[in-house]
Amino acid sequence: MRKFKVFNFFVYLLTFCLAIGIFSNIANYAGLAISLLAIFIGLISYFFNTYIEKLSFHTVNIIITISLITMIIIQLAVLKFLPVSIYHDPYRVLSQADQLAAGNFHWTTTYFWRYPNNVPITYFLYLWLNLTKTLFSTNLALWILSFLILNSFILLTLKLAWQLSKRKSLIIGLTAFFVLTPFSYTYYLQVFYTDLPNFLLLLLIFDYLFKWDSFNKSQQVITSISIFLLACIAYLLKPNIIILIPAILILWLLLLIKKQLKKQLLIPSTIIILGLTLGLTATNGIYQLSNFKENKSFEFPKTSWIAMGLNEKYRGTYASEDVTKEVKLKNEAQRQTYDKALIAARIKKLGFSGLIKLWIQKLAILLNVGDIQNWYNGGYRNAPGWYQKHAQFFAKVSIITYSASCISIFAAVIARLFRYKLNLKNIKIKSCY
Repeated sequence: MRKFKVFNFFVYLLTFCLAIGIFSNIANYAGLAISLLAIFIGLISYFFNTYIEKLSFHTVNIIITISLITMIIIQLAVLKFLPVSIYHDPYRVLSQADQLAAGNFHWTTTYFWRYPNNVPITYFLYLWLNLTKTLFSTNLALWILSFLILNSFILLTLKLAWQLSKRKSLIIGLTAFFVLTPFSYTYYLQVFYTDLPNFLLLLLIFDYLFKWDSFNKSQQVITSISIFLLACIAYLLKPNIIILIPAILILWLLLLIKKQLKKQLLIPSTIIILGLTLGLTATNGIYQLSNFKENKSFEFPKTSWIAMGLNEKYRGTYASEDVTKEVKLKNEAQRQTYDKALIAARIKKLGFSGLIKLWIQKLAILLNVGDIQNWYNGGYRNAPGWYQKHAQFFAKVSIITYSASCISIFAAVIARLFRYKLNLKNIKIKSCY
């Protein structure tokens, strides 16, 4: 099979990023326990891989079914007995969506004037709350929505993994990850925000891409419309998904150089770009439907995020000092001028080596998963007494199990990258099924 050397750079780059993620999760709390558990998971996976592959489909289905039913029971118990309070962005979104569902279409907080990117997710949440308000309370409607999106994501992940690999051990491993780690019981279940809906939308898009070559012409037309709408909604929910456009263009360029840019990839990827582009204009439609009026005197420009990303003191994360300074400026134009000067000054101060170091720190923060139970979680609104007595123990178990599991996945992907040989010349997506 022909080696695609031009892609080696991206293989090494992804390997480096995943290695940073591994060290990041080990370097923090309970590094030794996390390392030992990750090694144990790796050994279990290695020694039981052959045995699992010999299991019958019926046995595998029983294991997965029982596991997922157990997971759902635990999820329902978490929602019932461990409801959490939320803060910052998810709270702003929920509060405003609840207000809209009550018939009050006034945007009285300056938050959305400063961050209008969260208006679409607020409007979509309002549609759900408005649809369910005669049946459920706001909290119950929100829990149902998170429950449905999370479990749809899990089921679709398992479906795609099986269709693309036909490996029983992979499906059992993924099922174990979803059932035995905090992934299914903490942030993505308890806090509704843009991350999980976008994960599901991207997964649906990839599902269509993988099947594209197996569709006839009429099915491809219908699929094109679906991909277009999914990409548009994904942009509305989280505008930074626009990074897919340069990623697709880079892929096109590499394939064009090798004269292997084919219609089966070109058409659906073009549709993704068009859908994301429509999202830019569809945002104004959401503003009108939700009665939201932009206020440039409050709005933060995109450059403010770049400037914060270069703040060495805050390791490139959200910088309250930067926000405080920008709030004092009169309008978006002044903030943009200020940001450009600040960006130039920070890049000059950091230098090349400092910039690389900061990017590595940001990558380490991004791939560190140990505090998943604290993401936008302001603490439990109420919890059983026995749980409160052992809360610290459960928190430690959460950190160790999730970090170790993610390290195992990172390591497995690295191993797969070096075993995998890419051949796009004779690619047949439908052969994966």
